[in-house]
Amino acid sequence: MTKRHARIITAVVFAAGALFGLTACGGIYSGGSASVGHVVDKKATVITMPDGAANVALVCNGTTGVYSGQDHGGLFVVVNDPACP
Repeated sequence: MTKRHARIITAVVFAAGALFGLTACGGIYSGGSASVGHVVDKKATVITMPDGAANVALVCNGTTGVYSGQDHGGLFVVVNDPACP
């Protein structure tokens, strides 16, 4: 086997491994979602940060505030939140 053949075989094996590695992480979506016991159908108050990118949304459910972050999908719940009358 020449060096050229070895390089071609190495490139093909590497490409196949990369393709398998990238597609194996995708997972299979079942198409379903969790059941919902309670829906709060209210408009959210959007808190815009000075950079305009890291915004936060607030929805009140009684005196409980539910904060949702835009960039990383974080969710925070604050019981007896002063922002929720």
